[in-house]
This record gives sequence, C-alpha cells and structure tokens, in this order.
Amino acid sequence: LEALRGIAERAAGRLAEADEFDATRPERLTRQAAAQLGAQPGAAVLVHHGLTGEHLVVSADGRVRGVLGWTDSVVGDPAEDIAGLALSVGSPAAVRAATLAGYGARPCLRGLWLARCDTAVQLADALAGRSATDLPLLRTRLRRAWEPILLERVTELREDDGDGTDDAPG
Repeated sequence: LEALRGIAERAAGRLAEADEFDATRPERLTRQAAAQLGAQPGAAVLVHHGLTGEHLVVSADGRVRGVLGWTDSVVGDPAEDIAGLALSVGSPAAVRAATLAGYGARPCLRGLWLARCDTAVQLADALAGRSATDLPLLRTRLRRAWEPILLERVTELREDDGDGTDDAPG
C-alpha cells in the first residue's frame, strides 16, 4: 500500500493544482494509514474481482440488495470489492453493505483507501491525456470515494489481535 500511497499523493497534488481536488483531503493518505491498513494474514475471501455499478442491484433508497456476475470471482482481499462499491454507490453505502456482510473497520477503511488512491491516480492520468476514461465518470467516482463516513472519525486501528474478527465476516 505504501507504493500506491506515494503515487496517489503525487496525483492528488496534480489534481489540486488543476482545481479538481481539495488539497486538504490527502491527510488521510498517510504512511501510518498505509501500514495499519495492510491486508491481514488469513483475511482472504471470495471476491467479485471486477465490481462496478453494472453488477449491483440497488434499491430506490440506495441500499445494495445484490451483486451479479460472479464468473470471474477469486479468493482475495475483501477491500477490493468494498472499493468497487464505494466508487459505484458512495463510501457510506459501501461501508454499510460491507458492515452488514460482517466486515470490520480495517477492511472497510482499506477498501475506501484503495478507491481513493485509484481514482486520484486515474483522474490525474486522464487530465494529463494518459487515459481515455470519461472525465465526468472519474470525477463522480472521486467524489463518491471521498464521501466522509463516521467510521473514519471513530476508528482507532490497532494491530490485529490474532482472532481475525476485525477482518473476516462471521
């Protein structure tokens, strides 16, 4: 995560210069967060491995009711799917869905972190002409990924206590 953090921090700086991003937001992309949010041993689960809005069944009130298209699923980090949810339905809804699925704070925050880093890099690349991805779509994803959530304000991460309850559903 540290390598991604560094790339995202530089991308966020370029976005701030282009008036596309609030320069105060990257305070959440710290080295300490990268170290604390790393995947924990034994946390691998079945993940969609390509979760986007077109795979989601969302109710009128914005709640995720189902996920379609599991043919490319793999065993991996649940944060990958949480990141896809955040980009598709927003951070609060992604964390709500992940929490209801049994995930703790660490994978939820890691998923948001991945979504935030990825979208900052993707939008900076698109603005620099290195990507043909639709700018309005990337701006929407960036806004969704950076939506504030209460979990960030109330969670003090600690080292895993070894029982896996912070990372795995169940």
